[in-house]
Amino acid sequence: MSRFFDKLRNGMARFMYGRNGADALNWAIFVLYLLILVLSALVAPMTTRVWVYTLFNALSFALAVVYIFRAFSRNLDKRRAENARFLQWWTPKRQAVRNWNFRRRDREHCYIKCRHCGTRLRLPRGKGKIQVTCPKCHETTITRT
Repeated sequence: MSRFFDKLRNGMARFMYGRNGADALNWAIFVLYLLILVLSALVAPMTTRVWVYTLFNALSFALAVVYIFRAFSRNLDKRRAENARFLQWWTPKRQAVRNWNFRRRDREHCYIKCRHCGTRLRLPRGKGKIQVTCPKCHETTITRT
């Protein structure tokens, strides 16, 4: 039985050779596709308007077609350029969420923004009123931690 799966895996690898496969943009399209399907399933019983359900179905179908087209595409230069543009847009947003989550879990420090340049400063919590100098613009402020 494992021989069958080995042949299947090797055959799939040969088929996908020279094709784009799954990159970050394809994963984002897939997640969006799943979200629209779930939303469609939740909205369908609650609405009497058929056009809403039809719109969700058409949108999910279009996303599935785009996903399959990108995954099996042999034009790697274009797909890599698309993925690079997506990552250029997505990476700052993902990093902002990660930073926010880290700051939210950090119980030993408080975070403030410099009033002059907007740099985020990490200060020890519970020190009372302290004088802080921004390392970027060297502006001094007095704040409570």
